Amino acid sequence: MTTNLPGTDMPIETDLSPAASPAAPATLRSLTWTQLADLGHAAMRAAAQSLRPALLPPVNTALVSPEGFDPFDTDPADVTRSVADLVAAPDGTMRFVHDDDVVASVACGAVLDRQDVAALRPFAGVRVPLDVGSGPVALGGLVRQLLVAGVPVLAADLPLSVYRLLGAELGGIVAEATPSVLRDVDQRERWSVRARRAALLHATAAAGVPSSRPEVTIVVDAGAGHDLDRLAAEVSAQTWQHMQICVTLGADDPDPDELVATISAAGPVVEVIRGSDATDAVSRALSSCTTELATIMTPRLSYQPQHVTDLVLGRGYSRRRVAGVRVRRTYLEPLGLTVYAGPAGERSSDELTAGAVLAAPGELLELGAHRSHGGAVVHTDGSGYAVHDLSVAAVVPRGDTAGLDEALRTSERQYAGRPSGDSPATVDPAYSSYFARIASRSA
Repeated sequence: MTTNLPGTDMPIETDLSPAASPAAPATLRSLTWTQLADLGHAAMRAAAQSLRPALLPPVNTALVSPEGFDPFDTDPADVTRSVADLVAAPDGTMRFVHDDDVVASVACGAVLDRQDVAALRPFAGVRVPLDVGSGPVALGGLVRQLLVAGVPVLAADLPLSVYRLLGAELGGIVAEATPSVLRDVDQRERWSVRARRAALLHATAAAGVPSSRPEVTIVVDAGAGHDLDRLAAEVSAQTWQHMQICVTLGADDPDPDELVATISAAGPVVEVIRGSDATDAVSRALSSCTTELATIMTPRLSYQPQHVTDLVLGRGYSRRRVAGVRVRRTYLEPLGLTVYAGPAGERSSDELTAGAVLAAPGELLELGAHRSHGGAVVHTDGSGYAVHDLSVAAVVPRGDTAGLDEALRTSERQYAGRPSGDSPATVDPAYSSYFARIASRSA
């Protein structure tokens, strides 16, 4: 059985299951809120089956990207950022307004540009009403651009039609944004990182990277220190699907049987390369790489599962040869505490942390990443881009009193638990208070 969308000659099927629904006709792209409201039950069901993310145009990351995102983590505690409102002007223009001032505007169905996104950066987010714009495709396209940019979106009553256009993952992330999330700078940044990552993977042309997703060699610097069990687990958990693993060791380092077994159990084929020392082994591994990109992972740092994914995406949307993290978070194992200091990411950077850099293998060698300790800095001479720093952190292990004192002395901010923010604080009962030790030295 067929029926027509009101005001059109477009027939749509009304007796198909979602799985069997044909590709939506082009007229659905111009479906208005008025037409949607006038649909009968059967036509509404058929239209809902045809609304899917493919109807929305891909987002151009040359114009819209997370670059310039401000986490507001240096704001004074008593400062609360305002929220801009999305409204429709009589001529159909979509306007971002705050206190009756037009912050930015874009024609309905058009794309944001760098200036529009930059104008929204000082705000905690954008409030999106129920049926602004000409119809669900126009609103869904605009919301998806905001998500690619990492701009928080408050849309408590997101229409089902827009939810279906965004897809379950992005629609679910939007539903999690609340005023309290936007008021908390840590929650706001974590929400933004999740939103932009999902949007970049699903809503941009080729996920913001070249048309074929690049393969990455992860050089696991097993000769660099302790805690190889943790490193093996973190390498195995990486979500980027296109990767090879190379474990490097110095001549006198023991065989990494358990590490290799842990990583291999997750699927990747693991190659082991030895050198005269750890530096030589990493150099050999990079020199023999056959993949387009490579990165080094070291036990001196702790990595979240999305670490490599975020580096690949960042290199794509920044259009830089080198992407990485300027690590500014340090997890203090004896205290169950994370401390951090320094500027946020999502901007150009001449300095990146050696154990968190992604580039062509030859470029990593030129940068000297193989010669640097995992937490040391490499200089990119203007070719680098720093992504957000939530996916990687330095680690001060138990027993490293000097490292603990240094991290506490130089930190600016702190929070309980691991850098991921999802673990409770656990203080080592054997830890001797930093302040007590300082007092005893000055006595």
